[in-house]
Amino acid sequence: MKKLSTLLFIILISNLVACQTSEYPELVDRKVMEYTDNPEYFEKQYNNEGTKEFFSFYKGIYEFTTTKNSDLKSKTDIDTTSFPWHYKVTNLEANKILENIDDSIYATKNGYASYSNSATTEIKIISHNVLKFNSREMQEFKSTSRLKRTPNALNNITYKYLDYNLKNEKGDIVNIEQEYLGICSQGMSKKEGSYYHGFCMFNQSLKPEYTKLFGYIDLEVQIPIDYEIKMITKKDLGKIFYMGKNKIKILEFDANAFHYQIIEKGEKFETRFSSTNSSELILPFDFYTKLRQNQGLDFEEIIERKYFFELDKEPLDYEEEVFVSKIDDFALDFVYFYIPKYVSRKIKVLVNIN
Repeated sequence: MKKLSTLLFIILISNLVACQTSEYPELVDRKVMEYTDNPEYFEKQYNNEGTKEFFSFYKGIYEFTTTKNSDLKSKTDIDTTSFPWHYKVTNLEANKILENIDDSIYATKNGYASYSNSATTEIKIISHNVLKFNSREMQEFKSTSRLKRTPNALNNITYKYLDYNLKNEKGDIVNIEQEYLGICSQGMSKKEGSYYHGFCMFNQSLKPEYTKLFGYIDLEVQIPIDYEIKMITKKDLGKIFYMGKNKIKILEFDANAFHYQIIEKGEKFETRFSSTNSSELILPFDFYTKLRQNQGLDFEEIIERKYFFELDKEPLDYEEEVFVSKIDDFALDFVYFYIPKYVSRKIKVLVNIN
């Protein structure tokens, strides 16, 4: 009798633990239908004024949030050395890179506009002699005269505008309409017998356009020297953890689907999957809960419940966000959350584009 009681106790505890892992029903297991699977069906829904808005919701949000694809297999040959913290630099190296950027930085047009002397709304900010080749890269370049592009510290640089004052050839004030910030490679350069990785930043949203541009841009350029890192696996489903000052809860981790809730917001953090082929939605927590508690509906049932889902309601500002991610090519085994720790430098770029 004692053994039976012990067994019942173990089963009870096991069930209790299992119940604590997820607050929602298991995701619907099916591959989401693509446009090419049934083009006539898709065309009928998208071209119908009465259904296209709800069909877009159904395909773009509802199915994305409530389904998984268990046919996908785990990837066994993941190269974790490509993750950013594997090629971080020291404080001294970071300051040297920022100094090199400051010494060689200049502004120019994009390639076509510069070659054709035509008007453009893009500006490029270029620096040479930024990051010296390491020994492996130098050996590869000497033996092949080529250099395979590999991750390095320049990939992790971020920047933002502090101030600017720009005018075009007509004397019009040129504004940066949207801070679309890009990072690009500027190839290689040679100085005093050493080879360096070049580096550039670009923005494609200047207005009005310009043929000539004059003035200045003040930037803050940052390069990471350390990372706060947290690896999440399926064992963490239902758990709450802190990333910096963010309070985060793992809501779903199944097959190719990964959902988490930000309970309390802190500083910005990043996520990194075992795949780069991923898509993401950001939803209010209450709306996410409504979707998860009403899984498995077909398109006609969604239309019948259109008032229940309040699709015509404007989204309000919300604190508790839920991030819903899907991996396209294989099942997830782990997800990294991380926060870079930066060294920064304020840099003034004098703009004289003729």
